[in-house]
Amino acid sequence: MQYLEGDCLQLFDGSIWVVKGSYHPPGRVIAFPRLVDGRKVKRIGEALNIIQRYYSHFLTYVDFIGRYVPAVPKSFIKKHFRALSTGCPEKNDDISSLCNELLEILSSKCGLKCGVTGSLLYGEYTAYSDIDLVCIDRAGAYECLRKLRKNEILKRFSHSDFITEFADVSEGLSFNDHLKLILSKVTQGVFKSRRYTLRIINSNREQAVLGPYSFSYYSEVIVRVTSSDYRTPSIYNVDIIKPYITAKKVFMVSFRVRYTEIPKGTILLVTNALFALRYDDVAVISLDSPSTYVKILT
Repeated sequence: MQYLEGDCLQLFDGSIWVVKGSYHPPGRVIAFPRLVDGRKVKRIGEALNIIQRYYSHFLTYVDFIGRYVPAVPKSFIKKHFRALSTGCPEKNDDISSLCNELLEILSSKCGLKCGVTGSLLYGEYTAYSDIDLVCIDRAGAYECLRKLRKNEILKRFSHSDFITEFADVSEGLSFNDHLKLILSKVTQGVFKSRRYTLRIINSNREQAVLGPYSFSYYSEVIVRVTSSDYRTPSIYNVDIIKPYITAKKVFMVSFRVRYTEIPKGTILLVTNALFALRYDDVAVISLDSPSTYVKILT
């Protein structure tokens, strides 16, 4: 059974978890809590606090990732919600209607196969929920999404939309840096007054940045982005400005949508980044620790 980014899991204790990535250790699924005792969990820091307090037995060191991650044993899973096989529920309400309209636009105009994720997938959405979709990447997808933005079918956040977004999920970026990144995005924005997030996935790409690693540690780095990426995970080619290292290639990786679409040429100061070096002299910098902080220098 395949578990993909954006799928959701219901455990026997009633909690809901969201799957991260497409690589999972044998007998387990890497996932983070999304709904616990009726409380939504939106930040990685909050999620890890819950895991450390109630689910510490899930924490597993995975050589191919280079750190401890929450890996849910499959025996704890009651139900698997598959994002890509699930359309928006027909409940004759605003969010369902808008969601299905957006799904039709992405399919007919961009040829994207998409499904719902988040609260729409596991059925706990409200009248104020966002539209969260997972889409399979295809050639020309990003250019098509940019055309939808240019034609104002998809719109960028207003200032008030962003304030709401920042209040909900702020972590790892300052207000101004988060705003700077989000205003140019097409994977996040507004569709007919409803906030949307698109996770564009291509599971084969993740293999390029998996370990095992010869060593890993947390460090401060300054990098220059030399290629952009709209997909999840975002995998950037970067040059390290500081500290000096001799790796033949350096990737910067994140599974968080906030770090998609960082423009080519951007220089970032990353504090407390997970720096890992593979045996083939390829370095990977992860932005997904809750203590990692990203500052845009230029």
